[in-house]
Amino acid sequence: LKNKDKVAVLFLGDSIMNDIWRSRSLSYAERVKEGGNPVWQKYYDPLPAANFGISGDETGNLLWRITEGGALDGFHPKVVVLMIGINNLIRGQTPEHTAEGITAVVRTVKSKLPDAKILLLGVFPCWQPATHPIREKVKRTNALIRPLHDGQQVFYLDVGHVFVEPDGNILKEKLQDTLHPSEKGYALWAEAMEPYLSDLLTGGGKGKMWEKEKTAP
Repeated sequence: LKNKDKVAVLFLGDSIMNDIWRSRSLSYAERVKEGGNPVWQKYYDPLPAANFGISGDETGNLLWRITEGGALDGFHPKVVVLMIGINNLIRGQTPEHTAEGITAVVRTVKSKLPDAKILLLGVFPCWQPATHPIREKVKRTNALIRPLHDGQQVFYLDVGHVFVEPDGNILKEKLQDTLHPSEKGYALWAEAMEPYLSDLLTGGGKGKMWEKEKTAP
């Protein structure tokens, strides 16, 4: 990637973060056919931003990429947007193990990019029905990583509610396979995240909106 030093926001994660967001269309095992590239172009190209999400990654894969793989070398972003963990849970790992992996990733990013703010996103809800066991695992994982928010370098934010209806269902118009966002889903995500990301970029995370996130259940 050219001009690494000009990247203001660096995105790290799995397929939800990258492969589909930056594509206009993508056949993902014939389940995912719509990308979120127009949303990316609107919100993040102007910053500029770079996206290092890789499909299928678990916390351990991402940890290797930012240590042995050198994925962060040469970057000096103002903000790192991080979401990882759903593949751990889907593949049977416990929320506790998943949270440990997320914590290790956060600590590594803090160490390698000490001047960057980290916007740590809660893992998104997925699958149907609302009572599916994965939903509770996601909630438990997010409860375990929320305390990583320190209001100095790490800022936790959960926007997963934008994908869930009042009855707990997930509509495919938002998560097209009840896991990966559609273009509408990416727009909802970007809109919900925008004031927080903007505050980190321009205000250093001093905005009052963080008080709500820090104390939310």
